[in-house]
Amino acid sequence: MRKSNYDKYPCTGVSGPVWRGWEEIVGKLASEGTGVIAVELYPGAYVDEIKNALASMAGVSSVTDTRSLMKSEEEIRKMTDYFMTDDVLFGHVAPFVMMDFFDNDKVCAWKPSEDGVSVVIGCGAALVAGDDALLVYADMARW
Repeated sequence: MRKSNYDKYPCTGVSGPVWRGWEEIVGKLASEGTGVIAVELYPGAYVDEIKNALASMAGVSSVTDTRSLMKSEEEIRKMTDYFMTDDVLFGHVAPFVMMDFFDNDKVCAWKPSEDGVSVVIGCGAALVAGDDALLVYADMARW
């Protein structure tokens, strides 16, 4: 009988600091003392839970969800319609970049708070927040 090579407890080693739990995470981010924090998320992460935790952080004066800066669903559908097919898995390669999905007027109108830390969270947060922002990648298991 063949022995299984299935790993019931897979893990990935990482180097550098890792923080667990909101108290540790929020404490570390608060100690950075930066004016803008950009939080990019793994797809499926609990956005609202992360937003609420960061909003409770001392010194945070604004939290902006990148979904509020995106084009409307109707605009995005119009923009991407040509590249879609009747097959749910396959379409055509599209020439879009992330910023194409943002409403330029909304992004240009966004400004970091002058008194406290501004948090930008969601897909494309680093693009909106700018090069001087503290970049955070949040990945949360969904189970």
